[in-house]
Amino acid sequence: MIAFGVSDVISSLICGQLEKITGRIFLFCLGSVVHTGLLVYLYVWKPNQQAEWQLYIIAVGWGVGDAVFQTQCASIIGVIFASCQEPAFSNYQLWQAAGFCISFVLSIPDGICIFHEIIGIGIWLLFSMITYFVCEYKIRRETNQVVFADL
Repeated sequence: MIAFGVSDVISSLICGQLEKITGRIFLFCLGSVVHTGLLVYLYVWKPNQQAEWQLYIIAVGWGVGDAVFQTQCASIIGVIFASCQEPAFSNYQLWQAAGFCISFVLSIPDGICIFHEIIGIGIWLLFSMITYFVCEYKIRRETNQVVFADL
């Protein structure tokens, strides 16, 4: 958890500054690629006690991806709901907490097999990225910005 937390904090600071240069789309794609790579690795990984360092690499990578999504979700919520940010962020936190609860329930030992959880997370990531691109397209179309030119 320390490796995750430290990489999350450092990556959040970097993402905040990097967004000014690259834009949200690049960072969302970066976070998606990092998490997809980790999910593929976790799917094929055969854990053993001699490879403890792999756990730290996975935690650091997950922290980087999490930092991207946390900072950029806050950014896009601030853009979309500029006039009513308080209820928007409250709703965001509500659904984030609901996701944590669902994740906890599914992690019960007799629950879902870990391979199925990894596949489910990957499908959810794909769905999330598709809906993000639709949202970004609508934002840019409404504000007359160039659509997806900063990819």
